[in-house]
Amino acid sequence: MKRHLFGALALALAAAGGLALVAPAAADDHHDSEERLGHASPFEEQFLMTAAEGDKFEVRGGKIARNRGEADVVEALGREMIADHRPHYGLTSQLAHRLDVDVPDEPSPTQQWELDEIRMKSGHEFDRAYVTLEIADHEQDIEEYDFAAHHAEHKAVRDFAKATLPVLERHLAHFEAALQAIR
Repeated sequence: MKRHLFGALALALAAAGGLALVAPAAADDHHDSEERLGHASPFEEQFLMTAAEGDKFEVRGGKIARNRGEADVVEALGREMIADHRPHYGLTSQLAHRLDVDVPDEPSPTQQWELDEIRMKSGHEFDRAYVTLEIADHEQDIEEYDFAAHHAEHKAVRDFAKATLPVLERHLAHFEAALQAIR
């Protein structure tokens, strides 16, 4: 059975008091009962909005890879991105709500443009473009989450970022290995 990497994140955050353990699909039903954390700092607001956009980007990109990937490893990575980032978006949204932040439910315009660009490719060209894009994206995500893990004002945001980092690092390692496999 496939492990869902962000499932461990949800458990770790719940144990640390960072997030209530609520299934993402049911999160809206429980918002009023969740403990508010005050207002996010400007950095935290931007971080959470960027994280939400990133999750939506990963899910959409994963769907494209699942359908257009030529190599089995690319299709598998697409499925992994969907399985991991869909629930992570729910966790991001829950934390943002507790900090009075509205997060987007779409990738950023730049991310959407990147998805449109890779969607026009096929075969081996698609595989290389998708994997290369994901390597650059995960490198940037790791930098952003590492900064938040050390500099966010609220402990819940720091814990969220710290708990997410190992998953992003694993994703990066998977994409780097895939790049070697599809050369």
